[in-house]
Order: sequence, then C-alpha cells, then structure tokens
Amino acid sequence: MLRSGFRSRIQPCVGRSIARGITLGPPSIGPSNPVQEDPREDESSKSNDSTGSRVLESGLTTLASLILLAAGGYSYHKYYKWLVLHKIEKSFGPGDPALRFHHNRHTTRDASALDHHFVLRDEQYEIDAMVRGERAGSYYLIIGEKGNGKKGMLLNAMHAVEGENVSIMDVHPDVEVFRIRLGKVLDYEFTEDFIGGLFSIKGQRDAGPLLDIERAFNKLEKVAVRHLTRKGADHRPLVLIFNNMHLLRNDPEGNDLLELLQQRAESFASAGLATFIFNSDEYWVFERMKQNARRMELLPVHDLPKNRALAAFARYRTLLHNGEAPTQEQLDLVWHACGGRLSFLAKVAKAPSIEKRCAQYLRQEKTWLLSQSALIPDFDDDVLDDGKWQAGTFSLAQALVEEEKRRGGDDEGDRLVSLPLHECRRIATRADFMEKLDALNLLTIDAAANVRADSRAMMAAFREICAEDNFQDMLDNVKDRCDAVESLHRTRELVFKGIDEDPGRGNVRVWYERYSGEPGQSRVDAGDTKTQAQGADEEDEEDPFVQASRRED
Repeated sequence: MLRSGFRSRIQPCVGRSIARGITLGPPSIGPSNPVQEDPREDESSKSNDSTGSRVLESGLTTLASLILLAAGGYSYHKYYKWLVLHKIEKSFGPGDPALRFHHNRHTTRDASALDHHFVLRDEQYEIDAMVRGERAGSYYLIIGEKGNGKKGMLLNAMHAVEGENVSIMDVHPDVEVFRIRLGKVLDYEFTEDFIGGLFSIKGQRDAGPLLDIERAFNKLEKVAVRHLTRKGADHRPLVLIFNNMHLLRNDPEGNDLLELLQQRAESFASAGLATFIFNSDEYWVFERMKQNARRMELLPVHDLPKNRALAAFARYRTLLHNGEAPTQEQLDLVWHACGGRLSFLAKVAKAPSIEKRCAQYLRQEKTWLLSQSALIPDFDDDVLDDGKWQAGTFSLAQALVEEEKRRGGDDEGDRLVSLPLHECRRIATRADFMEKLDALNLLTIDAAANVRADSRAMMAAFREICAEDNFQDMLDNVKDRCDAVESLHRTRELVFKGIDEDPGRGNVRVWYERYSGEPGQSRVDAGDTKTQAQGADEEDEEDPFVQASRRED
C-alpha cells in the first residue's frame, strides 16, 4: 500500500515537470540551454511546398485535359469526314429510293404499272449503256417532248442494274430546294450535323446554296476517286441523273446553277470518275449548255412512229380490257388525237370509251391554247404586249397550217410539219416568244432547231382555229391595232394655250418636213385660227403625217 501510494503522488509531479520542460535523470554534459527551432518557420516551408505541388499538379492536369480534348476532337473530326464519305458511297449502292416509287415491274398486271412498259423504244439500249457506266468520258443531255417516256426509260435502266452506282434526283427551280434534294440523294447533310458547328460563329447556310452544292460535289469527287481505287480494272463511273432540267429558271441564278452543274459534268467526264445525265423537255437548256459543251452528247427522243404506236396501243388496250381489241376506225382516231405520245396513248387505252376520251383530249388542248393566247380585236392600248403575244402566236399557228397545206397534208406521217427556228422568230417578230411558247407546251423545239406543234391535238386545234371565217379579220385587226398603239405611244401632242383669248400676242408657226425631203411650213395666226386651220387642212391633204394623225384620232 505504501508503494502504491508513493506512485500515485509521484506521477502528477512528473507530469507537471515534463510540461514545464524539466528533464528527469542525470544531468547532461554540454550547454545548459540548447537552441530551439521556431515552429512557424516549419509551417511556412511546408505551406510553400504544398502550394508549389498543387500548382504543378493543376498544370499537369490541365495539360492532360487539353491533350485529351484535342485528341478527342481530332479523332471525331477524322471520323466525321470518313463517315460523310462512307454515307455518300453507300448512297450509290444497290437500291434507290426512286425505284420504290416507280411501279414499272415485269411481274405486275396493274394498269399504272405498265404505262411506260408496253413498248420498248430504240433509245432504251443507249440509255441502258449510259446507266451501266459503259459510256465513260462523256455526259449526256436527253431532250424531247413532255410525256414521250424519257424518265421511264431511265428508271427501267436503273431497274436493270438494281440501282447500283446510280442515283436520280428531280430538279427544282428554287436553289435552296435543289440543295436539299441533292443532299438527300447523296445522303449528305452539308456539315449541319457536325458537333463542331456548335462552336462556330458562322452558320452552315450563311455561305449560300451554290457553295453548299459545290461542297457536295467536292465530297462526291473524293468518293469517286475511292471507288476508282478500290475497283481498279473493273471500275465503272458513278452515274448521277438530273431529271426535269427545264424547271430551272432562265435567270442569272438559274444560269449560275446550270453552269456549275455543267462544269462538274465536264471535269468528272474528263477523268472518267462519274457520268452526269441531264433530262429536259425544253430547248433552251440545250441552247444554254451548247455554249460550253466539249464532252456533251445529245440524245433526242421523239414520239413513236405510227405503226409502232398503234400496234403498242392495240396490244395495251387488249391487255387491259379482257381481249377487246380496238377497231381500225378507233386506231385512226387515236392517231389523229394522240399521235405517238406514250403518256396520251396510255390514258386513252385505260379509258372506257376511246371516242369520248379522244374528243375530251382535243377539246382540252384547244381550250388550253385559247386560254393562253386568244385574239382580242380592238384591245386597250394599255396591253400592247398582250396584243403582240396574240399576234405572234397565231401568226406562227397560221404559218404551220399553211406549210402543212403546201406539203399536201402531213397528218398521216410520222412527224408533224415543222419550220426552222430562225424563220419562226421572223414570223413572230420577237425572239423571246419561242421560249415561252415552248414552256407553255403550245409549240416544241427539237434538237435540230425545228419548230412544230407540241402534239397532234395541238396541231388539230391550230387547224380548227385558222379555218374559222373571221380568223383572218381578227388577226389583221390585232396587228393593225398593235401598229396604231405603237404609233400613238410615239406621238407627242403640242397644246398652245391663250391664243384665242389674246389675238394680239402674235402668230404660232409649226414647221415640219415632208417625206420627199422638201421643207414645208404651216402657219396658224392667232387672229383667225379657224380659217387658217381649214386652209392648212386643204393644203396638207396629201401630207402623210396629217393622214397618220387622223388615223390615230
């Protein structure tokens, strides 16, 4: 107990001694007061070391993040460019969206599926070779009347190759819509789906549609080069078809787009990378492209000749109406109304009554002609351009009818009567009328610059209108009215005021020159204006200017 009590008393004293810095035990040899380190210096050095390490750690972390971000961005950029080319290349693979909407199948018996397949045209073999890529080194312009089967032959050729290495698009007059349709055909988004565009100040569409179209063709060029490298000796060029080229506007914007397409067609054809095929219903596209054409080949497509057209119609009619073949009178009526136009033949063949459908079609064409250009005698002087349009249209119609009569009637021939384009421009007295008449399907201009009626039904309307009793009188009246209005617009009227009110102010003299070149003088005195005016009328009875003025009045 004593020992334990002694320990309990000693331990608190030792604790207090240690707290006061007293060291128990034998005294140490040396200085009695050793140097002690300042704890604040240790803390500052430790804080400096920790700050430097944190800065270094932050810098390394930022550098690593930037490296990873740059590597990720570069990898995504390379992947996106590869993906764009891969999607464009895949768009030329087997199958095409246009083929899904084309009902021209060999296995179906539906009427709408056989519209353009009941006859095989001679041009089909050439178009098949184009679409298969066997015509490398050139690009093509297919031109012909509306409804004679140009697009049907192109789709048939695409079916033969199952759409491999070929795409087709319909042209639109608006360049923005054209841009979207081209992107759809090539499966190209014009970098609008690029994530990097979120950090771009300028939008993807700020450059304009033409630059986007140029960018799309740059991508197509890279795809064509890859296709050439991969195929090697078995390479065949890619084929891109532009349908309805005539829908482009013949204005500066439309001409710029047409020139861009032609330049690309020339460059692709010269390298053998791709073949462009342009399909048009109107002549002005050929006239515009001919200026810069070096590798362009022209393929005109006309209506079927009479024997083939009627044989195809009879076979098609028999197929659709349970073996009921048309009579010879019905075939003659069909040829008189429709000719060799496939679209018209298909509509008549599906109709229950051939006679009613042909009569309806003839009536529709005549109504269309009169609604676009009807002779209006004594028209108002504010519509001089309309009068010139009427006179020019029916002057051409009359010239075609007279040419047909001069040749002894050409209704039974394979082709309608025609006149040269330059002669028609002289007849119409205007060169710009021809393009509008072609666009309205009143007249058509073929690849040889010959002008004829757009169809046999339109030619029948020309004959019927020109055979009317008062046709020549109305045409002459419209022409005379055009001359009178033009003369009226060129005439200036001089009005002298105050002559009768103040006779003493003097005389008014009007000088003129006769056609013979002899100078003449007409004098009007303020004092006796009426008498002298009557004398001047008697003296100038034979003056041509006075006579023209009276006609205007």
